[in-house]
Amino acid sequence: MLEAKTLGCGLKASPHIKSRVKTLKKQAMAITEMFSVGSGFSWNDVDKMVVAEKDVFDLWVKSHPTARGLRNKPFPHYDTFLEIFGKDRANGLGATTPAAEEEAIKSTEATAANDVDQSIAFEEGLDGIDFSSTQP
Repeated sequence: MLEAKTLGCGLKASPHIKSRVKTLKKQAMAITEMFSVGSGFSWNDVDKMVVAEKDVFDLWVKSHPTARGLRNKPFPHYDTFLEIFGKDRANGLGATTPAAEEEAIKSTEATAANDVDQSIAFEEGLDGIDFSSTQP
């Protein structure tokens, strides 16, 4: 349908759509980052936009240029974009330190060693029992 309306102009939808999706993804992720690590930002759910003091926002944009222009700009489908793009990014949930990982490994090894010791003790305890008089 788009091709019929733009017949002869040489316009291709694919690169333009991909470019727009890429831009929307960058903006949605910039907003998400503001809320997750930034301070002084809030979301106006009525107007669907980021709200922040001008100086706070300007300071943020200096180190996060993808956020430029997002202050007080309506982003009506932010929730939808979060559902679509949110899983494309690491968010730190489930992250652990090397020390915590080492402790978890030691704990797992200790539990496994204890299970083996209990199994051996159980088997050794069965050696002294006469099972010949038991019924199947």
